Amino acid sequence: MCILDLNDVWRTLHPGEKQFTWRTSDLKIKCRLDYWLIARHLLQKCPVQKCEIKHAGHCDHSLVTVVLQINMEYPRGPGFWKFNSFLLEDDVHTEKLMFKIPHFINEYQDLEDNGLLWELIKMEIRAFPISYSKQKAKMKKRL
Repeated sequence: MCILDLNDVWRTLHPGEKQFTWRTSDLKIKCRLDYWLIARHLLQKCPVQKCEIKHAGHCDHSLVTVVLQINMEYPRGPGFWKFNSFLLEDDVHTEKLMFKIPHFINEYQDLEDNGLLWELIKMEIRAFPISYSKQKAKMKKRL
């Protein structure tokens, strides 16, 4: 594990213990096949609080759990934008967007690269519901 600088979390926390994560049905053969491997630099930022091997019922593998301590000192970004599908039921939004799409296409008509054209049109289409939703939320707050 040295090449990738990965740490076997369970082994680090339980250096002298002997537990297995896989077994045959007659229990004659047992191995530890399942691991949580975490890069050492991540362990410095998010230390492991607990790592356990638990029996998983009707399965030949055991469950390996890990609990990390997440330090929230790093600011989070805005995250991923997801389209609010309720906007499809908003007739005003739908009509405005349908009116704007030909304008988006016309705005970039001089581009020769069709791939770039498609990406720019998608960018414009994505930006519209974001802007529309923000305006709608502001108006709702005023009421």
